[in-house]
Amino acid sequence: MQSNDFFSLLKSSAALVAAMLLGAVTTLASPGSALAQEASAQAPAGGAQQLFSIPAGPLGESLNRLASEAGFSLSYAPELVAGKQAPALQGEYTPENALRVLLAGSGVTYRFTGPGSVVLSAAPAGPMMVDAIRVEGWRPSRNVGYRPDWVSSASKTDAPLIETPASVAVVPEAVIRDQNARTVEEALRNVAGVGAGANAANVSVQESFSIRGFNSLLIRVNGVQRRSTGPLSLANVESVEVLKGPFSVLYGDLAPGGFVNIQTKRPQQEAAASLSLGGSAVSSGSEGFGSIDFTGPIGDGGQLLYRFIASAEGGDTFVDTAEREQYFIAPSLSYLGADDRLRLDLDLSYLKNDESFLFGIPTRDGRPDARIPLDAQLGSSENAKLTEDYSAELRGTYEVSDNTRIDSALTWHLTDHFSYALRPFGSLGQIVADDDTVRRSVSLRSYESTDLQFETNLVHEFAWGDSDWRLLFGADIRRTEFDHAGRGFANIANFDFVNVLEPNTGVSLPPTDDPAFSFFDRATQTTDTFGFYTQAEVWVTEQLKLLAGLRYTELEYVYEDAFPFRFEENPDNVDPRLGLLYKLTPAASVYLSYSSSFEQSFSFDEANSDPLEATQFEAGYKHDFLDGALSTTFSVYELVQKNLVTTNPDTLLDEQIGEARSRGFEAGLGGQLSPRTSITASYAFLDNEITQDNNGFEGNRLPNTPEHEASLWVNHALFDRASGRLEAGAGVFYEGERFTGSRNTVPLPSYTTVDAALSYSFKSGGRPMALQGGVRNLLNEDYFVSGFGEGIAFAGTPRTIYLRLDMTL
Repeated sequence: MQSNDFFSLLKSSAALVAAMLLGAVTTLASPGSALAQEASAQAPAGGAQQLFSIPAGPLGESLNRLASEAGFSLSYAPELVAGKQAPALQGEYTPENALRVLLAGSGVTYRFTGPGSVVLSAAPAGPMMVDAIRVEGWRPSRNVGYRPDWVSSASKTDAPLIETPASVAVVPEAVIRDQNARTVEEALRNVAGVGAGANAANVSVQESFSIRGFNSLLIRVNGVQRRSTGPLSLANVESVEVLKGPFSVLYGDLAPGGFVNIQTKRPQQEAAASLSLGGSAVSSGSEGFGSIDFTGPIGDGGQLLYRFIASAEGGDTFVDTAEREQYFIAPSLSYLGADDRLRLDLDLSYLKNDESFLFGIPTRDGRPDARIPLDAQLGSSENAKLTEDYSAELRGTYEVSDNTRIDSALTWHLTDHFSYALRPFGSLGQIVADDDTVRRSVSLRSYESTDLQFETNLVHEFAWGDSDWRLLFGADIRRTEFDHAGRGFANIANFDFVNVLEPNTGVSLPPTDDPAFSFFDRATQTTDTFGFYTQAEVWVTEQLKLLAGLRYTELEYVYEDAFPFRFEENPDNVDPRLGLLYKLTPAASVYLSYSSSFEQSFSFDEANSDPLEATQFEAGYKHDFLDGALSTTFSVYELVQKNLVTTNPDTLLDEQIGEARSRGFEAGLGGQLSPRTSITASYAFLDNEITQDNNGFEGNRLPNTPEHEASLWVNHALFDRASGRLEAGAGVFYEGERFTGSRNTVPLPSYTTVDAALSYSFKSGGRPMALQGGVRNLLNEDYFVSGFGEGIAFAGTPRTIYLRLDMTL
C-alpha cells in the first residue's frame, strides 16, 4: 500500500464515520424525533458503586433486597422468578451491575423505565444466549472488586470470562489500589506468565514485558495500539488486561506471547470528586505522589459528561544521584444520545517523564558483579532522559438496532524523546575487567514518533434456528512514523573507563556538537498497515459455543537514513483463529483454542524479510466458586514462533530458519473468599527453549523467562463498623531463575518479595476518606528484575515504606 493510498483511505474512512456520527447526533437530538421523545427510558446510569453483601438464595428475595439497598423500584410478575436461585452478591458494584449479577443465567432481563424505576420481563424468545448489545463506551471494564468477570480485548465484544475461549488475565482497580501499584509493571506482578522484559530500567523509551517467554513492547489503551512511553501513569486506569497468546486476527502485527491492554476510567453521570496524596521512602531517597479526579454531567440534560484526571509524582530514586518526575493530565468528554443508542467519547492526555538515565549493574565471571551496590550509579550525575507524550482519541458507538452496533475510533499519538547519558556500555560490552573497570560510552538519542490509527467494527447478533450468533466485521488502518532528526542517534564509544568499586559520577558530558560523535544525520522509519477481519461466535446449544475468525493484513515498512541507505519490507499475512467452549455447568466451562500471529522481522535484509509467524494451541478450564464470588482459570498451551533470523556458520549468511517454542501451565484465581476477605493469586510453569538455530543456542531458554513464578495477595477486613472499616493486606511474589540473554551465560537468581499494607476507611465531616500505609519488599530482598544482552542486570527496588490518603471532595 502506497502512502498516498493510505491517506486517501484514511480520509475516506474518517469522513464516512464522521458523517454517520453527525447524522446520528442530529437525528437523535432533533426535538421531533421518536428517540428524543423516549428519553425517559434512560437508566439511572448505573449509579455510584455501593458495598453489597447479599447471600445466595431465592431470586425474588435477592432482587427485593437489592432494590431496597440501592434505592430503586422494581416491578415484575411473581411467576417470572418463581423457583429460581440467585448467586451471592459480595463486594462493591453499581446498582445496574449488581442487577446483572443476580439475573445472570436466569432467563430474566430488565429495562429502566425512568430514573430509579426498573421492570423485569422474560428474555426474548429463542436461544439468545449472548448478552444484549449495550452502548456503554468503548468496550468498558465492568469488573468490580477482586473478581475479574468481564473482558473486552479477547473478542472485541464484551463477554464474561467464563464464556471466553482464551486465557485472559485482568488486574482490577481494587487490586491496584490495595497494593498501591504505581506502574504497569507493578500491577502485572499478579498475572501468571508475565514478567519484566529487557527494558525494565529506563534504558529505553518503551516499557517491555515478557509474556509466555516472548518480549512484548507495545501496550494498547482501550484496545488501540500505542507506543509505550514508560512508565505510564495509573491515575486514569480502571483495569489492566493481558490477552495471552498470538492474536493477530483482531489486532494485526504483534508479539506472539500476547499484549497488555489498559482500560481507562470513563466519565460518570453522577457528580463526584476525589483527591489522593501520598509519599514513599527508601533508604537513599523519598518520593511524593498525588492525583485528582473530577467527573459528572455538564448542564441539566445528563447527556454531556466530563472527567478530568491529573497526577504528579517524583523525587529521589533508590539509585545514587538519580531522580525522576512524572506529570499526567487526562481530560475526557462523553456524549450520550437519546435512548442510550449513541455514545461519543473524546479522550485527551499529556504525559511527561523527566528522569535520570540508568543502565543497571554489569557482570563479572558470568554473574552480576556482587561487589557493586545495587544503588550504584555507574554513569554521570548529568545523565538525563525526557519524554513527552501526547494523545487524542475520538470514539463513537451507535446502536443501529437492538441487535446491531457500530463502533469506531480515530487515535493520534505523539512521542517526543531526548536522552543524553554516560553509560557503562562500551565496544567491549558490559563485562567488568580484571582491574575492576568497565568501559563507558556517551549516548545521545533525539527523536519524534507519531501513530495515527483508525478502526471500525460492526457487531450483529441474531438467532438462527436453535443457535445464537454474534458476528463481528472490522477494519483498521495505521501509520507509524519514527523520525531521528538532526543528530538524533549519536555515540562516542569507549569514552572512558570507570572503576565500578569507586565510580566517578562527576564526569561532565561533552557538548552535543563534539566531533568525536559518530551519528546518523537523519533516519526515518515509516510503517503503513491495513487489515480487515471477521469473527463469528455461535452458541450451538446452551452449553456449546464455537468461535472462528480470519484476518488479512498488508504492511509496508520503509527505512531511510542519510548514508544514504533505504530498506523496504512489504509483507502480507492471513491469520486464523478457532475456539470451542463447553459449559459443564453454569459455573464451569472447558475450552480449546487455536490462534496465530505475525510480527515484522526488521531484518534489513531482502532475503530474510518474511514476517515472524507464530501459532498456539491452548486448552483450559474455568470455574466460579462460592456462588460466583470467586473465579479460577487453568490453562495449558504450546506456542511456537518461526522465521527467526539466524546465521549459517558455513556460509556466514543469514537465514530465516530459527524457531522458538514455549509451553506451560498457568493458573489464576481472583475474587472474594468471604464478604470480608478478597484474594488474587497466580502460578505459571514456563517450559521454553530455542528449538532451531545456527548460532549454538538450540536448547537455551528465552531471555528473562523463569521456569516458575507465583503470586498471592490477600486483603481482609479486620472490622467493619459505622465508625470505619479497617483492612489488612499482605502478598508474596516469587520469580524463578532467569537468563539475561539468549546465550544463557548470565543467570539471575530467583527471588521472593513480601508486601504488607493496612488501610482505614472512615468519614470526616461527612466525607468518605481512606488512609493507607504499607511496606513493599518488607524483608529488603536484594534481587534483579531482568537483564539485557549478556552483561547488564537491572536491580529491583529495596524496602519501600509508603503512606497514602484518599478523600472524596
